[in-house]
Amino acid sequence: MRSFTTQRRRWFGGVALATILVLALAGVALAAQFEEGEVYRLPAGQVVTDDLYVSAGEIYIDGVVEGDLVAAGGIIEVNGEVTEDVLAAGASIAINGSVGDDVRAAGAGITIAGSVGDDVLIAGGGSGGQGMPVWPIQIGGRTVEQGVRILESAEIGGDAIVAGGLGEIAGTIGGDLLVGMGAVTIAADVAGDARVYSSQMVVDDNANIGGSFSYQVENPGVVPSSVAESIQIIPPSQSAGAAAAPPPSLTEQLLWWTISVVRALLGLLVFGWLLVKLAPQWSNEVATTMSDKVWPVAGAAVIVVAAFIPLTLLAIGIVWLFWDFFPGVAATTMFLFGFWGVLWFASPLFSGYCLGKTLFKGQRSALLQLFLGALIIVLAARAAEWVPFVGGFLGWLIMLGSFGFTVGAILLARGARVAGPSEAIEPV
Repeated sequence: MRSFTTQRRRWFGGVALATILVLALAGVALAAQFEEGEVYRLPAGQVVTDDLYVSAGEIYIDGVVEGDLVAAGGIIEVNGEVTEDVLAAGASIAINGSVGDDVRAAGAGITIAGSVGDDVLIAGGGSGGQGMPVWPIQIGGRTVEQGVRILESAEIGGDAIVAGGLGEIAGTIGGDLLVGMGAVTIAADVAGDARVYSSQMVVDDNANIGGSFSYQVENPGVVPSSVAESIQIIPPSQSAGAAAAPPPSLTEQLLWWTISVVRALLGLLVFGWLLVKLAPQWSNEVATTMSDKVWPVAGAAVIVVAAFIPLTLLAIGIVWLFWDFFPGVAATTMFLFGFWGVLWFASPLFSGYCLGKTLFKGQRSALLQLFLGALIIVLAARAAEWVPFVGGFLGWLIMLGSFGFTVGAILLARGARVAGPSEAIEPV
């Protein structure tokens, strides 16, 4: 049985290693097989003898991948076998077959019904709040049920870290279980320790925890004493007047860090989909300007970063002269800072496409270039937060560069459109 101390060291090293590996993808991806399209299917009986990178609306792996599977799409199903890791991001993700090593997935609805050789790190959707509705998602004519579901048939060889809104965790887990969800049902057979942070929790009579079971839950329900030999309630944070609460453990910090990263990536994917659907030509113009005119865009970015706050304040001051504070200044301030805020959070989409196109030049999938580039920027910004003393500033600096680069590209793309008609642009 592995302790949570071992788990902390392992997952901290895993996060650091994952960041390094993502940044090194440019060197190893050239040996992988890339696929894209509306629907990609690896038929049963067919074998891919390499890592497989897929970007498609619907992805079905019925055959065998002798390597890693990296998939981004609307519907992702692994019904066959992947001998190494699975890294997936999509609306609906289902692991019905077997995965030889780790599974790391983020999506609105995630189901694990098959076997995973080692660890699982997944984050799913669903509100998880009392009385809060869970809106259905329609993808490819299919209704996606939000949340995380580890079914009774699932077999996980290592640890399981699960985050999201709604969750049902059953099956067999060979290591430890760490859960951070809005509402969760525990019915799993866990060989190691289990720790749960939630608003609502239901523990099934058939649940079995080999080590200790600890939880911090607003509405825990009835916890059967037979679930584990040691059951502990994690005390909530104490009030300001009481003694200071102990700092969060490294495991807890990693859990919430992972949730924030996954939420940021899911938000970018949704925002990117809206941009492609609602403003495809404009999105392509900005992304192409950014990748084709790197140095002019960089120069414009420096001007933007230096001038956008003074110009914003100047605009607010002019409005104040003519329309007074309310409603003129109030409305203008909310609009301008809301507009800058949207560009700030969406900027990794555009700057990520430029980065992905540079690192993965020659690859056919522009969507995969965009996704991997945005992933690198988000991971770099969030990983920088772990640097002692200056981590917050470094993360902010990375996002500031992405923001300036994006706004600079928007201005240059606008100028090119005014100057004359643009050439045909390949779809992103």
